[in-house]
Amino acid sequence: MHIAVNGEIGPVDSRTRAYVEYRVFDTLRSIERELRGVDVSLSDQSMGAPPVVTCTIVLDFSSRDRIVATATADWPYAAIDRAVREARRQIQGRAREAPVS
Repeated sequence: MHIAVNGEIGPVDSRTRAYVEYRVFDTLRSIERELRGVDVSLSDQSMGAPPVVTCTIVLDFSSRDRIVATATADWPYAAIDRAVREARRQIQGRAREAPVS
């Protein structure tokens, strides 16, 4: 699974990129075959102090469905964790709504 990680203000450091990839992969491994792409963006919304970071995770499914999970926190890893939890919540809701064959 390819996970694109982008910083809206600048490059994402290697430690943060690795954390994003691990957290997102761990959450998505059970639905990996259904995905066409995963894009994660981190942006600094603070305009100064204190820091405010937003993480947005976009999941594009082969079925053309899309999930967008966004979360904001005062630390990049906290924003990532919150966005991953929101993506997981939406994935579980999507699974409950899927028709039974």
